[in-house]
Amino acid sequence: MPTKKLLSISEFAKIAQTTRRTLIFYDQKDIFKPAKIAENGYRYYSYGQLY
Repeated sequence: MPTKKLLSISEFAKIAQTTRRTLIFYDQKDIFKPAKIAENGYRYYSYGQLY
């Protein structure tokens, strides 16, 4: 089964035409959560979350 490509927070922010800080704020307020949070705290998003 192929793995889904996850985008870093910076990649996702660029595609979504927003900022990293906005995405972090949304995550902290439980408005929009990343697809995965790695053990090191990095946030990753999927292409499907753009829609």
